[in-house]
Amino acid sequence: MIRHLRNKLYTLLRWSEKYTKTDMVYLTHGGFWLSFNKVVGMATSLALSIAFANLLSKESYGAYKYIISFVGILGVTTLTGMNTALSRSVSLGFEGSLRKVVKIKFLWGLLGMVGGLLIASYYFYRGNALLGFGFLVIAILEPLIDSLIVHGAYLQGKKLFKISAILNSITQTTTVGMIIVSLALFKNVPLIILASLGTNFIVQGTLSLYVFKRYPPNSATDIKTISYGKHLSLLNLFTTLADSLDKILLWHLIGPVELAIYSFALAPITQGKAFLQSLTTLAFPKFAQQKPEILRQTLVPKIVRLIAILLVLVIAYMLLAPYLYHILFPAYLDAVPFTRYYALYILLFPLSLVGSSFVAQGRHQYLYILRIATPAVKIGLLILLIPMYGIYGAISALLLATIFNSSVALYLFKKPQGTATHT
Repeated sequence: MIRHLRNKLYTLLRWSEKYTKTDMVYLTHGGFWLSFNKVVGMATSLALSIAFANLLSKESYGAYKYIISFVGILGVTTLTGMNTALSRSVSLGFEGSLRKVVKIKFLWGLLGMVGGLLIASYYFYRGNALLGFGFLVIAILEPLIDSLIVHGAYLQGKKLFKISAILNSITQTTTVGMIIVSLALFKNVPLIILASLGTNFIVQGTLSLYVFKRYPPNSATDIKTISYGKHLSLLNLFTTLADSLDKILLWHLIGPVELAIYSFALAPITQGKAFLQSLTTLAFPKFAQQKPEILRQTLVPKIVRLIAILLVLVIAYMLLAPYLYHILFPAYLDAVPFTRYYALYILLFPLSLVGSSFVAQGRHQYLYILRIATPAVKIGLLILLIPMYGIYGAISALLLATIFNSSVALYLFKKPQGTATHT
């Protein structure tokens, strides 16, 4: 009976491909586990947001978000682009690149540790123990964690989406559980950060050992993996700085309460974006193996269809947002107008698939254009608009920078293949 139903489903999915122009069997199989992981992530994030909204003051939550905004900045020294390069290399059969990637990420991560200790020392010198201890925790733990988080990229490159989703869900639920416990017991920002990063470090280390023992890599290596990873890491530097600047500017120019409101306005949309990121993860191995001229013919129509679907969801969210915030985050009802505005971002997300195709196929020239120009535009907009319009200015900067990025990406995507540089 089960086999019969499975065959029927397989036949139905194959039949639907003449309308979707997509490998629906691959999408359904991999998409189920990635969606499962995202659902778990959304559930744990929702629980965490409710806990923060009800157990921590706005001032303390603003301080927490300010400190956490430096996590990505310190983590760039671990060469974050190595994960993407590793996934691409593994998808092409070069699993042996894993060992070199882990080693180089750890060595470079020591620079981030030093940088974090200097920031912590500065705040201790200024007499701000809360920020000092907070930065001390992330200085020690975050570079180590980033050095360990390679098993996800490795599993995704091997298209083992099921095990990747399960392990990532274990990490999310365990870490969020410890944060909620620390919130209930201490309500102390440095201890909350310690509970978060400390748990994450232990779990990530344990899961990495399990993955590499359970799925040992072959000996095949690609000499281009490290150089490509460094290219991507350099590009990620500008993006990471731009992604953190909004929180830093809001903290210094407006204050911790406004930063807390801004963070709660963005949170639901950020989770929606994370859910949609499953599409990019699924598409990445396919993009790496597909010819550019085929992608040029098929990708844009798929993006248009996806935007049409998301439009319905965005309108529904805008209508329901006041009721959702009243039930879940009653202390942050003033974030409703801002979250409605930021919901427009979801309509722009499908266009990120174009940039993902550049990464998968190693189109360096296009990546440099996008990942240097877009963060530069975003930083300029944040500096200009936040002092003038506050939270609305920050959100406007995010939306305008995304529109700029999408426009440039589509223009480059349509250019003849011969103008690009490949790995």
